[in-house]
Amino acid sequence: GIIADKAVVSTQSTGNQIGHHLGPFDLSLIPIGAYKPRQYLRCQHVDPNEAVKVHQEVGSKLSLGIHWGTFQLGYEHYMAPKLDLAAALEEAGVDPATFITFKHGQTEEF
Repeated sequence: GIIADKAVVSTQSTGNQIGHHLGPFDLSLIPIGAYKPRQYLRCQHVDPNEAVKVHQEVGSKLSLGIHWGTFQLGYEHYMAPKLDLAAALEEAGVDPATFITFKHGQTEEF
């Protein structure tokens, strides 16, 4: 499934409801970029910590971080979402092999 930024995490249980009724998902595309400054962008974009919560709540077997590294939309460095995602996964105790990002230009078959 493609997870749309704030629509999923607008309430604590939205992701859980999606996971319960529609999940688990084999593959989820979850946005991880354009999140700083939080006081302005928290209503529009999830940050990597929230993306990890979405990954868990929807029961995604594999998630791909999207919406980062191409255009500078927020104040974070264009590579920060990838690094911040790795830290968020570690902090949450989530296997990093279950939530990946691609290198620029990388393609994969699933």
